[in-house]
Amino acid sequence: LLVFGIVGVEIFKGQLHHHCTRPEDEGAALAPVNFRLTADDLCSPAGGPGQCPEGQRCVYHAASAVSGTMSFDNVGGALIALMQAVTADDYDGPMHALRTTFSSSSYLYFVLVIVLCGFFIINLFLAVMFDEFIRAKATDAVVESAVDAYTVQATPRAARADGAGDAA
Repeated sequence: LLVFGIVGVEIFKGQLHHHCTRPEDEGAALAPVNFRLTADDLCSPAGGPGQCPEGQRCVYHAASAVSGTMSFDNVGGALIALMQAVTADDYDGPMHALRTTFSSSSYLYFVLVIVLCGFFIINLFLAVMFDEFIRAKATDAVVESAVDAYTVQATPRAARADGAGDAA
């Protein structure tokens, strides 16, 4: 997961900061916080899938309207977004946002994360279950042998089936 996080930061860093902006608002684009930004305003600076409406330009903003758990600006933020993808919990938000700002090939990145990391997690879960099954089976065998030993000691000699108690 860490490898995918690092790769995601290298590929997608800063992509979620490009928003459609009216020419009169371009001076506020570098302000640390601009509350008018929304995820619907995302655009592609390279002329990708997300194009701005007539009269607006795609401008880099210091703040991102979709920060929070949807960030590839650092490895920690990327790991949170990837953890959501692996658990299939709201992974489509970052995936569609990156498709809008970067390229449709960002789908491939998320599919690889979900398939490879999901496969790893399922195998890890199965390994833990198998290990617990083996431990339970070993515990049952020890308990069963202890019960058998106690039963042999507690049985009177005369009642033993092997006839060892008949000599007395």
